Amino acid sequence: MRFLLIILLTAIPIIGQAGQYRVSGSVLVKKAGILYIYLVDKDQFSIPFTGIKDLRITLEENQEQEVPFSFLGIPEGRYGIRVFVDTNGNGKLDRGFSGPSEPWGMSWQGEPKKGIPRFRDIAFYVDRDIQNILIDTRSHN
Repeated sequence: MRFLLIILLTAIPIIGQAGQYRVSGSVLVKKAGILYIYLVDKDQFSIPFTGIKDLRITLEENQEQEVPFSFLGIPEGRYGIRVFVDTNGNGKLDRGFSGPSEPWGMSWQGEPKKGIPRFRDIAFYVDRDIQNILIDTRSHN
């Protein structure tokens, strides 16, 4: 009887976390600034500088580096990730004549598309822990 009680008590935390997953990976950067990482769903994708979860990481040096990230407690669903490096500290992704003027990237599915990104271009499905997402900001400014 004592053995059965230990098994039941051990299983309680597992039951309470069903359907909660971890989404993790890294961002390749080469400029100093504040790295903003947003986990978005379809609704949040259309609203700039927001996400259902976000991270801000200060990058001290202008050098190539791989910055790890992790979002915990993510329910099953369809998500994307968008990032940018705020090089001038104004809290937003600045735009120039031909698009963003600061480094940025997304969780592209396949090759990055030309033109304005759509949610389906960056979306992935979470029904387990997702690892090794790699987002490259180095070629975007």
